[in-house]
Order: sequence, then C-alpha cells, then structure tokens
Amino acid sequence: MTLFLLLLCSAILSTLGNNVPNVPFSEAKNTKNVGEYFKNLNFPYPTNKWWVNFVFDEGTNPVSVAPYIVRTTNKDISFGYSHLVNTPKYVIQSQSFHITVGTTTELEDKEITDYSDLSVNLKWSTRYSYGFMEAPLIKGSPYVTLKFNRAIPKLGTHGSIKSFSNEIGYYLIDIEGIGKWAVFYTGTIDLKAIGDKTIQSESEYTGYLRFIYFPNGSSVEQYINTYKKYAMAIPVAGSVFYTKKYILHKFVLAKIEEKGKLLMLGLPHHRDLVKKVTILDSFPDFRILKGHLTPMVGDLWVLKYDMKDTGFYYDKKIPENEKSRIRLALKDDIGSLDALGNGDDVYFRGKSIAKVARLALIAKEIGEDDYIKKALYKVRGMLNAAFFEQHPNMLVYDVDWGGICSREGLLDGKSDFGNGMYSDHHFHYGYYVYAAAVLIELSGNYDGWEYKNKGYIEALLNDYANIDNKSKQFPKMRHMDFYEGHSWANGFQTFADNRNQESSSEAVNAYYAAYLYTLATGDTKRAAAYNLLTKSEIVSAQYYWQIDPEKGVFDQPFADNYVVGVLWDLKVDYATWFGGDDEFIFGIQALPFTPVSFSLFNRTWLAKAWPTIDRKTISSGKGISDGWKGFMLMMGVYGKAGSTSSISEKAVSSLKESIFNLESFDDGNTKTNTYWWTAVATL
Repeated sequence: MTLFLLLLCSAILSTLGNNVPNVPFSEAKNTKNVGEYFKNLNFPYPTNKWWVNFVFDEGTNPVSVAPYIVRTTNKDISFGYSHLVNTPKYVIQSQSFHITVGTTTELEDKEITDYSDLSVNLKWSTRYSYGFMEAPLIKGSPYVTLKFNRAIPKLGTHGSIKSFSNEIGYYLIDIEGIGKWAVFYTGTIDLKAIGDKTIQSESEYTGYLRFIYFPNGSSVEQYINTYKKYAMAIPVAGSVFYTKKYILHKFVLAKIEEKGKLLMLGLPHHRDLVKKVTILDSFPDFRILKGHLTPMVGDLWVLKYDMKDTGFYYDKKIPENEKSRIRLALKDDIGSLDALGNGDDVYFRGKSIAKVARLALIAKEIGEDDYIKKALYKVRGMLNAAFFEQHPNMLVYDVDWGGICSREGLLDGKSDFGNGMYSDHHFHYGYYVYAAAVLIELSGNYDGWEYKNKGYIEALLNDYANIDNKSKQFPKMRHMDFYEGHSWANGFQTFADNRNQESSSEAVNAYYAAYLYTLATGDTKRAAAYNLLTKSEIVSAQYYWQIDPEKGVFDQPFADNYVVGVLWDLKVDYATWFGGDDEFIFGIQALPFTPVSFSLFNRTWLAKAWPTIDRKTISSGKGISDGWKGFMLMMGVYGKAGSTSSISEKAVSSLKESIFNLESFDDGNTKTNTYWWTAVATL
C-alpha cells in the first residue's frame, strides 16, 4: 500500500467528534424559516455554503461553479462561461449564460437532496410523471453534469444556433456570439435542433448529459479527444480529510461502466500544493476570477501544507533590550482594565476579551506573574458575562437552524453585523475561543473553570468550526469552502455576486483560535485538523487577498492595489463594508496582530506592497486615526525589516519611532501588543 493510501486510510479512520453533547445556552427561534428547499436534509442545516444562492430567497441568484457560472430556477438550470471586467476598484466575473436546460414536461419543486464537503445535488421533479432532472454540482469539474430519469431533455441556447451536429459519442453545438459546446451522454438519446435556439430529445431519456465548453475559441479538433477521454468519469460528491501535513480531497464517481479517470480543474493554490495527480500538458485555458485553472487527473487530491506550526507564542523571543518598554506599556494596559466594560455588541466584546488575553501571554513572555493574574482575572470575568447571560444581548442557541446567535441578532437581522442571519460567526466567536484557550493554557482548570464552562466554549467553537459529520447540534464547518480553501462570511443574505468574505486575517485567527483551544485541552486529533484549516485559510489569503502582480491571479489595473478588500464569489472589491479609506482596506486584512500573523503575511508580498500602502495611508497627507495608523506601521515594520539594506534599516527606525509616538490604539489592540510586535517583527 502506498504512503498516500495509508494517509487516506488513517484520515478516514480518525474519529473527529465535537465534545459537547448538549448546548448549554438558552434556546431561541429564528425569524427565517428553513423552507421547502431543505425538506430532504436533516437538522442542523447549512447556512453559509457556497451553493446557498440556489435556495435562499428566490433561489435564482448565480453561483460560480468553477469554471462556469450557474443559475437555477424552479423549472430549469442555466450555465455559461464568463469573461472578466477589470477596473482600478474591482474585477467582476460577468454573468454570461450560454445554455438553459429543463424538460419538455414542466419541472417543479427544486430541492437540495444531498450535499458533501465538495458538492451539492439539486433535483427537479416533473409535474405529471415520475421523471426528474438532477444536477450534481461540484467545483472544478470542466463538465456541467445533469442526470435525467424518464424525462425529455430540452435545451435553450442564449444565442442563435449556428450549427448542431451529431458526432461519434457526442453532440457539438456552435452558438452565435458564444462559441462551441460538446455534449456527451451515457444512455441512448436522439437530440434534434428545433428552431434557431432550441434543442430537445425526441423521447424520454435516462442517463447523464455532460456539457463542456471550448473557451477562447479553442480548437475542437485539438481538444475533442481529450474531452471524450474523460467524459465518463463523473464526480457526484467529495469528502475532505485531514492527516499530518495533508488535506485530502477524495472525489466520488457515478457508478457507470467504463468511466475512466477523473479530470478536474484546480485553482492556482491547488497547482502549487497538490501531490499524486497528473497535470495535463495540453488543455484549453479556462480562467475565472481567481486565475487560470490547471487540468489535473486523479480522484484523490493530496494537498501538502508545509508551513511551520504556530502555537501560543511566536518562535522568536523578545530581545532583552525591548522588555523594559513592553513592561511599561503592560503596566499602563493592565491599569486600564477596570475601565473595560463587557459591552453588548458580540463582535466588539469578543475583540476586547481577546486583547486582554494577549496581555496575559505577553506578560508570560517577560515574566510578569502579577500582570498575568490580573489579565486572566479580567478574561475570566468577561467570558463568564458572555456565557451566563449577564447582559441584555445574550448568546442563545437557534433551534431552527442549529447555531449560536445573539439575542439582538435574531430580533433584527442587521444587528451585530448580521449575527442572527449567520454572518461573520467565525470572526465573532474566534475571539472568544482564543481568549478561552489562553485562559486554559495559562491557568489550567482553575476553580474548575474549564470543566464548568466547557460546554459554552465548545458550542462557540463548533458553531463555526465543527468537524464532526454526525453532529446533531451544528452543521459541519459552517463557513469553509474546501475547494477555495477559505471561508465565506455571509449567511442568509443573498447577493448577485453570491458569497463574500472581507477579513481574511480574522478568518485565519478564528481557526488559529480553534487550534490553540484544542492544544490547551489536549485534544490532539482536532488540533491537527484545525492546524491544517488555519494553514489552508492562510494560503488562500496569500493567493487571493494579498495581491502580487507577478503571480498573475489578478491583472492590472486592479492588481496595482496590492490587496483585496472584499472577495466575492464573482467579484473582488477594493473597498470594505464600512468605508473605502485605504487604511481600512489594508488594515482589515491584517487585524488582529497575533503570532500567527507572521505566517499570514507573505513577507515578499508585504515588501512589494509597502510603498503602495505607505503612499495611500501614512504618507498620503490625510488624517488617519492612531488605531488604523498603528496597523499600517506594524505592517511596515515587518515588511521593511525583511530587507538588509541600509535604507530599510533607516526606514524601520523611522517606523518604530512613529509607533512609539502613537497616543491611542484600535479597540482590539493595545500598546503592549503593538510594542511586542515591533520588538519581534524586526528580528
């Protein structure tokens, strides 16, 4: 048995369960009904997955199912291949639809019949018979796959049919203004063109149809044999496993004869991480928002995440000559803890708790035991207030969907950044889990605190990072898109550009918090998984948020920004949800600054980006608050310190001086943390 098969077997056999049998938070109901679309799924229900645009609201907003864009209604499915519109402020993947497929008998009752880590299955039933159409949609498949049972397929083209021919084993459609599609089939079917925009079968069909495009006018003669070779290996589901340094993607194929090997298309980060697949030397150039796709043959992707692990502390120690400055800052920050309230806003309360936990860790590094005790006492009190409903906006368990929400969030969808609509849960609860991890790491089961509060911590953790397929309280990995390698933040809200995520750095820190918590509690199996998920989020942030124009993911002029503010499924914006100021856009991809930030920031990228960051923010001449200015300076110190030139040494000294002159800090940051970063970032 090969090493990779052994790794796969080890991953499959590992039991990764959540450790909370009952959720201790009070129960509440959500104002959003689960609806008919989920009637075949079991509670708890997915809220943030990449495909929920197919079912939320009217269920007609588009979804990127790489390399295509897909839209559904209750009667049909449409798909096409998009082009990119690149501007200084955004890049958008155009909503170009080429073909719409339904049946001659009206379809109804679109529903989700199943989903997996890597796929979703949609089903439409015919109104007057037992026929149906299904769409097993899986990102990365160069074929759009539809399954029919006792139904008559009907295709509508979004341009006039220039030509339509029945070839050996496939049909070829040439659409005016669009290009050519090949249609492969598994059963016996006789498609005919009817008029200039309609193609349909002459009789009922049971089997698969697989549609594949020839992008950019690519040659049918050159690629049709490759398309034919892989057309019968049909992916219908996929699972993700974690083991050692690897995240494994195992694809499940439809059970048909002579299916051959699976062909999939990988994103740029897949290309650089994947092991044990065959890369095709010749294949049409499919490109989507996140770059050029790589053709890969094999039903097992082994993605190797080889970066170093980051625990509670950065691996570089604070220099002795820096400790006195940090000690004085720590004295000031600890002295102001009494004025730090619990607050009602779930997000900002979490940031406050986590920044106090950072004080405890830094105090540990410089040997200040009294300050450790004071910081942990404050963390314990703030967490108790959150857990035991000691404020009006308490956390509750949503019995309709299966998740932890704020009381105000459930009453008002706009409150707490959409918390009651399942937006930003990983951002919010990652701070609480981080603080709990630090408290347990530094004080153990003091007064039985860990034992008494384990249910609360595990509930918050599993709300956004449950890795148990069999959980009866929370859906699996609420935010994570395993194909993209990163999370999506928005929940029930639907948009024309589908899912989005603003702060890649807060997403990284959410999974980092999960890793630290399971380290502190000795849960080694889950810790290994969370460590890999942290690295996955980091790698995707470096590819798709931290823009290096030389990588070719995003082209100019947008690439000249060096950073993405909000990444959508079908668009990237140089902006934030709370404003377009440059310091907001760069800062939201950096905060909070913790030891894992040194892994998050690609230093080569930061060194290249720094002149642009500096020009647009610190040296711009506009007024910038000290909180955001501090983040810019912290990024600059790390970026410039990576160079050995005398010019960079002078620049670092100037940046450090500016840091030491700051008079205030972000509500999730402290003087102590800023000085700690400044001390170790220059090593």
